[in-house]
Amino acid sequence: MQCLDVACHDLGGRGPTLLMLHANGFHGRTFLPMLPTLAPHFHCLALDLPGHGDAPAPEGPFYAEDLLAAVRRFVEERGLLGCYCLGHSLGGVMAALLQLERPGTFKWVGPWRGLERPGIAEWVGSVQWGDDGA
Repeated sequence: MQCLDVACHDLGGRGPTLLMLHANGFHGRTFLPMLPTLAPHFHCLALDLPGHGDAPAPEGPFYAEDLLAAVRRFVEERGLLGCYCLGHSLGGVMAALLQLERPGTFKWVGPWRGLERPGIAEWVGSVQWGDDGA
């Protein structure tokens, strides 16, 4: 198993942390057009998964478990257990798998079907708001 690294973009915002995981072939800054809707509710962190954007490329072949381990390590090292998570395509699958593997990894997981702006307000409205002020 390879030890892969991610890169993190702090996109700002107010409220509880929202970790954003992109699709294969994309990068964390893909979520920038959503900030006007998300930032009033969340402190937005967008990851570049290994080999994407600013994250270092893996040395040789790697597996899904390696990707999951990289995100899990980031969440644990940054003290983000219990944060909200929004994932697009591959990112949504990764979020769901991490949550299934360790319930409580995320407070809420939102697999996202697309990156179109009109649908993001609907997604924000579907979040089960907690006592954390989101």
